Amino acid sequence: MKNTKNKQTLSSTFGKRSVRAGGYSTILSLVVIAVAIAVNLFVSALPSHLTKIDNSSIDLYTLTDETKTQIAALTEDVTIYLVAPTGSEDNILTEFLNRYKALSPHIKIEYVDPIVRPNFTQSYTDIKLEANSIIIESARRSRVIPINKIFVAEIDYSTYTETQSFHGEDCITSGIDYVTTEKIPVVYTLSGHAEAAPSETLLNYIDQASIEVKSLSLIKTGSVPEDADCILIYNPKYDITEDEVELLKNYISEGGNLLLLTEAIGASLENLNALMETYGTTGNNGVVIEKDASHHVPNIDYFLFPTLKSHPITTPIIDAKRTILMPYAQGITVSETLPEGVSVTTLLSTSNKAYLYTEPEKTTDEEETYETGTYALGVAITAGKGKAVWFSSNFSYPYSPFYFTYDYIDANTAGANSSLLLNSLNWMCGKEDSLKIRSISLDITPLIINAAEANIWTVIVCAVIPVTVITIGLVVWTKRRKR
Repeated sequence: MKNTKNKQTLSSTFGKRSVRAGGYSTILSLVVIAVAIAVNLFVSALPSHLTKIDNSSIDLYTLTDETKTQIAALTEDVTIYLVAPTGSEDNILTEFLNRYKALSPHIKIEYVDPIVRPNFTQSYTDIKLEANSIIIESARRSRVIPINKIFVAEIDYSTYTETQSFHGEDCITSGIDYVTTEKIPVVYTLSGHAEAAPSETLLNYIDQASIEVKSLSLIKTGSVPEDADCILIYNPKYDITEDEVELLKNYISEGGNLLLLTEAIGASLENLNALMETYGTTGNNGVVIEKDASHHVPNIDYFLFPTLKSHPITTPIIDAKRTILMPYAQGITVSETLPEGVSVTTLLSTSNKAYLYTEPEKTTDEEETYETGTYALGVAITAGKGKAVWFSSNFSYPYSPFYFTYDYIDANTAGANSSLLLNSLNWMCGKEDSLKIRSISLDITPLIINAAEANIWTVIVCAVIPVTVITIGLVVWTKRRKR
């Protein structure tokens, strides 16, 4: 009887303790769950840039310092509309726009369903916008960015395959700059001399830099428009007239700006050369050949990697450790004695092992007879209140012109060449000089190496690595035989 009573007491005590322990566990679990829910609610209320880490291999969502600085300095309200049917918003764009919104209280994001509001875009553009196009608006003006300018299909000219790149940041940041800029600079492209046409890509870059482009025929107008912030002469095939020379001289002396791009070998441009000699610079008739392997493309010694000299135009490119590619460069000589009031800064130069070859369509078997030296491939000129920039890297090869700003050349520098041109326009038009904000390849980014680096990697891959592997194998084999 006593034993039975003790068992009942122990069983009762154990049961109570189990119930009590179970109750504690249940309460503790409920508390943990409640805390977890509260933390999740708190975190979900935070901005996405604080809670979502950009772990993409290409830093897809990481905004550049240029964008962060520009957006942080906003003093007026900007609304960004994402036009897409509800539920069809692109995830990349929505995340991207949220990161812009987090940078400034002046940025407002609105989602517009074109099915619900079919007439919304008509007040901004006449074209029919595809889903996930963007409209940016301020009190000054608006800009429309079609989706095909954000996700761009391009040709990789090194492999001739189609690639896709994301231009979200350069489109949106430049769009915000455009709608908030007080005055939009105007660049006139000179016509009437069989000038080359800037590529569509380059024109898009200039447009994104908040610079307006118009055409100008000085022969017809007889004067430079008052709103001209810069005149662009893009690889003319025929010479300008003496009257045009005088108009351009007067324009520059009154504070105007000239951006000149010429080709290595072409028609005689005596008047244009005379204009540039006024500012202490002379173009050479011939193609610059580079014998320093670190300054040219492997096996192509007239596709040059110039040395960049410090200047507001080149500094952003130097700081970003980018490479410029200048094919078929003409070479510019800067006078040792400059005219009064004129200063010339070399932007790009060859090594001291370069020489001028006057017959590019023939071989260079007798190259040892040429005199070597250093040539400027780009110069920045200040003449009183006016400015000029001259790049000499173009060649009108039939069906495939080699202009240093054309897509297939620019693509091999990841946009550094077009950045050089944009920075030149910015410098002359009084805009802040900066590197063009990158586009992000959604495929493969090209690797740029010069001839010297190519030779080093050839030796490593073809000699050093095989010899090392064979040596290790022989050592292991020898040790095993001795056992």
